[in-house]
Amino acid sequence: MPEQMDLPGVDPAPARPGGGARPTVTRMLFFAVFPDAEAAARLHAAASRLRRSRGLTGRVLAPERLHVTLQPLGGDEWLAPPLLRAACEAGKAAAAHAPAVPVAFDQAMSFGRRRMPPYVLAGEAGAEGLRLLHRTLARHARSRGLPAGSAFTPHMTLLYDSQAVPRHDVEPVAWTARDLVLVLSHRGLTRHEVVGRWPLAAGTLQ
Repeated sequence: MPEQMDLPGVDPAPARPGGGARPTVTRMLFFAVFPDAEAAARLHAAASRLRRSRGLTGRVLAPERLHVTLQPLGGDEWLAPPLLRAACEAGKAAAAHAPAVPVAFDQAMSFGRRRMPPYVLAGEAGAEGLRLLHRTLARHARSRGLPAGSAFTPHMTLLYDSQAVPRHDVEPVAWTARDLVLVLSHRGLTRHEVVGRWPLAAGTLQ
């Protein structure tokens, strides 16, 4: 049986284009890190190679949509001004205490048992900085009275496909996360709206 996992922060499979009724649009707010344009292009190229080598047919996500979710928050209720302001304060404070984070993914796999599971990049040793950043962000969120989940498995969704792929090693893909970003995702429109962005430039993660 393919090895699969259910994880928080994995976006649901998008509706297929031309597949019947117009998809329902829902909004979700989350913290994430994004590769810069050069790294995103390399990640997109690596995803395309993996897609071909594994015989997958799902469309690779556009380079600008490739990201690692650090902390999912919630839906429209999070757009209330007090909550949104507290989330921005937590993001700003966490970034002020965090350096840029080196990332290296050396594995790929499918997550979940849904009809169109996401195929993702993941890793262990090369993602330790992301785990530390997640803990820093959670600490600052809780200090402002916001709920913050402690479970976190660093991963980057590349595409969605009906074929489940077991965990396998891949040629390492390395990049550096330089900003912490608060994102409003318009699911159904496949669009990300940046609510806040703070550079990771100083301090020591702990």
